Amino acid sequence: MKIAIPSKGQGADAPVDERFGRCAYFALTEDDGANWTIRENPCLKAPGGAGVQAAQFLTQEGVDVLLVDNLGPKAAQVIQAAGIEVHSGIQGTVQQALRDYQAQELKPMQEAVTPTGPGRQDRGRTRGGRER
Repeated sequence: MKIAIPSKGQGADAPVDERFGRCAYFALTEDDGANWTIRENPCLKAPGGAGVQAAQFLTQEGVDVLLVDNLGPKAAQVIQAAGIEVHSGIQGTVQQALRDYQAQELKPMQEAVTPTGPGRQDRGRTRGGRER
């Protein structure tokens, strides 16, 4: 079973990236975590649709499980259509995220989770800035 984890750096000791489509790397491993393959995210600098493109990339990589912090609705649709199992709530390092998954401490994601931090303050507003 191939597992993917968004990462800010290279290696199992790198911090996980809370972003999905714009993460720097994807750490890939089998469920035992013995060997890691680090792939640069080819969608990092995409002008738009990075989440969907990253989801398609992981599908092409043959990923079975995605451990993630945030996942937008469009990327979630692609991931779900590909039959990839998603668990959310990762934190710490890539290795810690895998250990949390192995210990069944991560929750299966039922619907898209998007960040509420910087860049997302416009939720609930129209393009003109008025409340919906």
